[in-house]
Amino acid sequence: MNGLWFGIVELVVGVAGIVMGMLRLTNRNSAVISLGLVIMGVGNLLHGHLTTFFVDAGGLVLLFGLGMTLSAFRRKKPKKDRS
Repeated sequence: MNGLWFGIVELVVGVAGIVMGMLRLTNRNSAVISLGLVIMGVGNLLHGHLTTFFVDAGGLVLLFGLGMTLSAFRRKKPKKDRS
């Protein structure tokens, strides 16, 4: 029963994030993270071997989105002047 609630919460948060991304209220990185949450939520609602596949695939997409976010933060950081 615990996995069911995790799946429902991940789906709701993920869909809300994707909708906000489509409306341009958040950046693209957050939409990728939300997509990972949706995939993980679907995986938590399934049973058997499909659960593992979907949760792992969703985690991979989520980590990819986090990497995009860290890359964006690094690009925005001002460079130090070495004079």
